[in-house]
Amino acid sequence: MEKNEYARRKTLNIAFHAIGRIINELSLSSDIEEKAKDIYIQAYEKKLTSPRGIGVVAAVSILIACRRSKIKIDFNKIAEVSRKTKNEIRLGYEAVASKLFPKEIELGQN
Repeated sequence: MEKNEYARRKTLNIAFHAIGRIINELSLSSDIEEKAKDIYIQAYEKKLTSPRGIGVVAAVSILIACRRSKIKIDFNKIAEVSRKTKNEIRLGYEAVASKLFPKEIELGQN
């Protein structure tokens, strides 16, 4: 296995574990989990994960998946469960959502 492919798989494995843990703690559906994983992969491929960290982008991916599915969840709850600050989640959300879904996601929501 190539070094870059190994690093990609390792990063995605860590991210998917974090997504699964948060999904479980929030009692969200497997559909949201799959959508969050897809969003994380898109963010990873567009290199949006590096400056923010795996945990932040994993949490943000869940937040985006919920919002795209019309499931109301706020920054405070995601921050609490992901063990990140509200500010980290807000900044990560604005960065990732604006790059992946610019016309669809409202920025700066609570």
